[in-house]
Amino acid sequence: MSLGLGPTPALGTAIVLATAPAEKAGEASAVQETGAELGTAMGIAILGAAGTAVYRAEVTDTLPANTPAETANAAQDSIGSASHRGRRTPSER
Repeated sequence: MSLGLGPTPALGTAIVLATAPAEKAGEASAVQETGAELGTAMGIAILGAAGTAVYRAEVTDTLPANTPAETANAAQDSIGSASHRGRRTPSER
């Protein structure tokens, strides 16, 4: 983790376990851990989708007019496709 956020998950877990009754500590820990994992996965998915949308919008407007259609389609598909297409030699295109 970056930006000094490293202690935050440990502090969150400590707060959850301190406020839960002893007989419910296992359940509280499981719910807290599930929420943390779900939040991380959702954050990655949302940021990835937003990044892809921005990339596709920007690359469409910046491709040169004489770009072959197949190359333009690959570039608009994803950064990986654009990179792969760009590494091929002119005879392979």
